[in-house]
Amino acid sequence: MQHYRRYIHLSAVLQALCFGAFFHGSLAQAQAPVRVGIIGDQTLVATNVSDAYEILKAGVTILNKLSVATVLHTGDLIESSYTESEIRKNFQQATDILSGLKTKWHMAVGDHDVSPPYAPNSSDRSKESLFLKLYQEKDTAASGLYYSFDVQGYHFVSIYTEEQLDTDPRWGDVFLAQISDPQYKWLKADLESHRQSNGVVVFMHQPLWYNWTGWSHIHELLKSYRVIAVVAGHFHYPQDSGTLDGIRYITIGATGGKIKDSDPKSGGLPHITVMTLDRGKAMFNLLSVPDEKTVALTPHEDMDRIQALDLVLGGLYSFKDDNYLCAKDGRLYGDTAATKSPTLQLIPIGNPIDVPLDMSVTLDAPALQLQDNQYMPDGCGATDHCTLPAGARIESSNNSSIVLNNRFTPLPPLWQATIKMRDSSTQPPIDVNLEVKLSFQTKGTIRWIKGNAKATVVACQ
Repeated sequence: MQHYRRYIHLSAVLQALCFGAFFHGSLAQAQAPVRVGIIGDQTLVATNVSDAYEILKAGVTILNKLSVATVLHTGDLIESSYTESEIRKNFQQATDILSGLKTKWHMAVGDHDVSPPYAPNSSDRSKESLFLKLYQEKDTAASGLYYSFDVQGYHFVSIYTEEQLDTDPRWGDVFLAQISDPQYKWLKADLESHRQSNGVVVFMHQPLWYNWTGWSHIHELLKSYRVIAVVAGHFHYPQDSGTLDGIRYITIGATGGKIKDSDPKSGGLPHITVMTLDRGKAMFNLLSVPDEKTVALTPHEDMDRIQALDLVLGGLYSFKDDNYLCAKDGRLYGDTAATKSPTLQLIPIGNPIDVPLDMSVTLDAPALQLQDNQYMPDGCGATDHCTLPAGARIESSNNSSIVLNNRFTPLPPLWQATIKMRDSSTQPPIDVNLEVKLSFQTKGTIRWIKGNAKATVVACQ
């Protein structure tokens, strides 16, 4: 009997050891790093969306070299403002490219995929219905506009951020930029049913956490489960919002869509992203397209600064109204009567951010040249360069709106110069293009963004 008990004990120990070896082997296998490719927007290109698809094609080529387990697309694959026939054509063109991936791809639906002509909180769902029909023919996992799927033990959830059409967490009605109660209930049930996964990745188009009023209850839900990362697109630039309650919040940039004219470290390059999931964490590696260079993931606070400066540069559209130029008998003038000196002035620039801002101005017009080029000391502090202190010339500033401090007293120019033709035989119209560069430094890194102030030399009457 004693020998029998020893046998039972030994057998149990052996079984436990075997089971433990099997369990730990399986766990190790399940928790091996998983690489996931991520593709950003293709919309708002300067000419034709087909131009963006060339970048998309190059991004697919890069991802096929990297042995990713799956690929996520964060939305804005097409331009929904086009006609139905154009939408169908572009959708087929884009998905033919994505079908060249060596693994399955899934997407979060974006505003340019589904929005009707601009009308905030529109009730026109025709483009939405069309896109869903087209997409479901390509992705069997997509049970609707929000859905989920599993890859190698990880659970992926695609949230639909466009339930309120034509809203935006930066410059739309930000309080409407949130998900509905039915989608919230679905998300909660979905997370609960996948509680045992190795980890969860939530991806979407618009980074709805910009509207914390509408997102806070979502975050509280996500932190109750094994959510590793929340990934969005939409902004067309990469941005690291950091980690909150163990959840990494990331916005990725565009893969063919319009990008800012900024330095490569501040959203100035199209890219693809590789997310590596390992031991409950998500790590991100950005690669430029098509040259595969590593792209820095910019801190949230610096990209907010770049966004504010981009809004400032948007005010340069008024440059042509402030700087009339005409030509007569081979000379330039600043008025129709051909009596005033041809002077250029730059006015609608201020510093909306919290660190000093440097401004430089250069002329890009081969037929013209500047004379007496100088910065104004009462605004810039010097004549040979321009540095604006934090908040200079600004009444109000945020992520979606910049208001210059010129409501009661017109702002003086920051820069001025006279201008003449290099060759008196040059005939109008002549394009005038000033390149305005704004730069700042934080934590030892110099960041910059450019804009253009344009005017046209016409014939004097």
